[in-house]
Amino acid sequence: MSLIEEGQEIARKLGNEVIYKGPWLPNGEKGEFYGHWFTNGVTGSSFSAKTLEEAKATLIQSRKDWGAKPPVFANNPAAEEGKMPKERISPALIIPVGLGLGLIAMVGVVALARAAVPPVCMELRRDKFYYFIYTGPNQTFKAALGECYPVIYTIDVWDEEANEYLPPVDPDHDILETGSKCRVMVQETCILCGFELI
Repeated sequence: MSLIEEGQEIARKLGNEVIYKGPWLPNGEKGEFYGHWFTNGVTGSSFSAKTLEEAKATLIQSRKDWGAKPPVFANNPAAEEGKMPKERISPALIIPVGLGLGLIAMVGVVALARAAVPPVCMELRRDKFYYFIYTGPNQTFKAALGECYPVIYTIDVWDEEANEYLPPVDPDHDILETGSKCRVMVQETCILCGFELI
């Protein structure tokens, strides 16, 4: 392959934005070969290189220096030479993806923290009304009241329609829903969990 054919092949692999000018032989055709001359079609600057790798490196640096977009090489020569091309992630995607992952991580940490924290428990004393919001899962009054159920004097749930506290019809089977406002009185001291004082 002649020097001109070699230079043209390098230019082809560099893409359509590079123009091959010829070999650099300062002492005439028989002189020492200094490289091939190319013109960067995007910036208009000229550069020389002896090999494809050198030409690629020079072209990439030239585009960076001129603030032009990086070159796209014809026929993906990096793959032809047994190298996997590096995929680039757009900076416009990095910030939203990072924020999304951060939000997911934060929600996960909060969920783990909630799961790790035992329900708030407090001691109830007899003959006094306590006003609570139920924070446990939906379940029967009997299950929600736990050890206090046998000594409950009364438990009433706020009824929005009636605008007052009303007792459940059947505490053994009626469901106490999460977020319900309750009024509780016990006959003997007991520990109640899963409720927050109002």
